[in-house]
Amino acid sequence: MLVEFSAANYLSFMNRTVLSLAASKDDSLAGNVIPSVQGTKLNLLKSAVLIGANSSGKSNWLRAMNYAASRVRYSHLTPEAGETGVVPFLFDENCSSRPSEFEIVFLKNGVRYIYGFAADALQTHEEWLFDYPKGQRRKLFYRRCAVGANESVYEYGNQWKKGKRGAIERLARPNVLFLTAAAQSGQETARCVYDWFDKDFLMAPCDGGSNAEVQYTLQLIHNRPEFKQKLLCFLNAADFNIMDFTIEKQSQGVLNSAKNGTERLACAAVIRRTADRFGNPTPVYFPWPEESEGFRKLFALAGPMMYALANGSVLLADSMDACLHPALIRRLIQSFHGGTNSQGAQLILSVQNDGLLDDELFRRDQVWFMEKHSASGASSLYSLWDFKKTRGGPENIRQGYRMGKYGAVPTVGTLLE
Repeated sequence: MLVEFSAANYLSFMNRTVLSLAASKDDSLAGNVIPSVQGTKLNLLKSAVLIGANSSGKSNWLRAMNYAASRVRYSHLTPEAGETGVVPFLFDENCSSRPSEFEIVFLKNGVRYIYGFAADALQTHEEWLFDYPKGQRRKLFYRRCAVGANESVYEYGNQWKKGKRGAIERLARPNVLFLTAAAQSGQETARCVYDWFDKDFLMAPCDGGSNAEVQYTLQLIHNRPEFKQKLLCFLNAADFNIMDFTIEKQSQGVLNSAKNGTERLACAAVIRRTADRFGNPTPVYFPWPEESEGFRKLFALAGPMMYALANGSVLLADSMDACLHPALIRRLIQSFHGGTNSQGAQLILSVQNDGLLDDELFRRDQVWFMEKHSASGASSLYSLWDFKKTRGGPENIRQGYRMGKYGAVPTVGTLLE
C-alpha cells in the first residue's frame, strides 16, 4: 500500500511536493481508513481526491507518479544512448541543470520501504532503497553517479547479498535504474520491491474514446476469462443493459507484427438486450464507435478498477469525473471505501466537479487542493487537513471551496469581453 509519494523539479512542480495517504486523527468516516495496515502501526487512507483549476497541475501530479512507477518497470529497456524521459520544471532556467527527484514510501508484506531516484534526461544521479523490517530504518543500497560518468559508486547494507553485485552494476548503465537491473537479475529484495511497482501500481486511461484506451480491460478479460462475467455485472450495475460484447484481434501494424508478432484487442460490438414485438428478449448489436463516450469511459475504467479491488493495488485515475454522471462517480469511489475493498486497494483521483467535496464521501485528510502560482508557474499541493476546521457544527467543504476559503479555484474573467 502507498504511504507517501513526493516529486521535485518535474513538469510543473519546482519544489519538493508531497502527497501522503497516512490517516490523520480525524475520527470521521472510519470506513475510509485501513487501520494497522499489514500488522503495522500505520493507518492508511483508501483514497485521495485532487481538485483545482484547469492547468493547475492535477494531471501532472498523476503523470509524475506514473512516470516513477513506469521507470522502475521499464528502465532496463532504455537503449544505451536513450533518454530517461525526465522533463524538468521549465519556468526556471536553474532547474534545467538539476535532476528531477522522486521518492515513494510503501508497505509490502508488512515491511515499509522507501525507494527513490534522481535523474536528468540522460542519466541517473542518485538512487536509494531503505526498509523498516522491525521499525528501524536500514540501508539496502545507495547509488551515486557523477554527471557524465559511466560508472556509479555503490554503498550496500549488510543484508544486501553480495552475489551478482558486480554483474548487476554492469547492467545498471547511467540511464538504467539499479533496482530494475537487480530485479531482472533475480535479486530477491529488488524483485520484491519491483513487483510492487509492476503489479500493485497502475494508472487508468484518461478517457475511453478509442479501442486503445480500453486495452487494459480487454487484455484482462482475454487473459483471465472469469473477469468477463464480473465486467458484465459491473456495467449492468450502471444500468447499461448489456448482454455481452465481442472482442477481435487486430494487428498493430506490419512492422510491429513482423518484429514481435504482437496483436491488439478491440471491442467490435456491444450486445444489448431489447424485446421484439411479441415481448421476447432480443439481442441488438451496437458497433463500438456508436457507443456513448460515457459508456466507453466506464468500460476503460472497469478493468483497472476490478483489478485494483481484487489485488489491493494503487489506482491512479485522472479526470475521473469526465463524461460520467456524478451519482455514478460517487458509487465508483464508494466501492473503494466500502466492504468490496477487502484487499486494501487505494484510489487517487483528480476531478473538476466540486460537488464531490462532500463530508459524507471524503474525510478532510482525503481532500487535496492543487494550485498553480501565476508568478512562478509552479504547482503546489496541499491538504484540507492543513486548514482549521470550522467550529460550531459540520463543515460545508463544497461551499468553503466555492467561496475561495481554500484557494485552488479558477480565476474566471468575462471571457466574451
